[in-house]
Amino acid sequence: MNQHHTRNHATAQYPMRAMRIALAAVLMALAAVFMAPSAHAHDQLVQSSPEPGATVKNPPKRITLTFSGELKPIGDIVKLTDADNAAVETTHSIAGTELTITPVKPLENGTYSLVARVVSSDGHPIDQKLAFTVKTPAASASPSAVASPAPASTTAPAAAVSPSATAQATPEPEQAPAAVKGGIPAPLVWSIAGLVGLGAVVMIIAKTRAK
Repeated sequence: MNQHHTRNHATAQYPMRAMRIALAAVLMALAAVFMAPSAHAHDQLVQSSPEPGATVKNPPKRITLTFSGELKPIGDIVKLTDADNAAVETTHSIAGTELTITPVKPLENGTYSLVARVVSSDGHPIDQKLAFTVKTPAASASPSAVASPAPASTTAPAAAVSPSATAQATPEPEQAPAAVKGGIPAPLVWSIAGLVGLGAVVMIIAKTRAK
């Protein structure tokens, strides 16, 4: 009698155990369903400008990070550094889902790294890193900057010589002996005069000896 009663009691407990196990499994499944969204509810970066690893030709006037949910403007930290790990001065602001970083001075050519820490809508902090490169093309020389060939040197035309200056510079030719009236050259006249004078001297000498 006692054995039969014990057997019936054990048989009655089996459905209770099965129900408890089934209920526990259902509770665990429900917990997994409701806890999974909360585990992934933290806001995430969905877009950035410039994009991570991008090379831009023009220095960006502002860097924008867009997240999947609204950000809380508390405890945000932003740090921008150049290729030498030197800090670049910036200002930043939060509006809705966007974090905007504005460099105080135009960015020069080089690689930059951004580290941003913001607080998501659920109060969870988000650390975000972003790197980009600025590579501005070299400006082409303007036409005015191109050196133009030097004009060929020209010799100034010689000053025209006036006829009077030419006359002064040209030596005068030696004057020929003046001709005697009648067209007889002066040398011939002097030769005849010399012969006459010589003949007169000879006649005087001859007369003197005759005496």
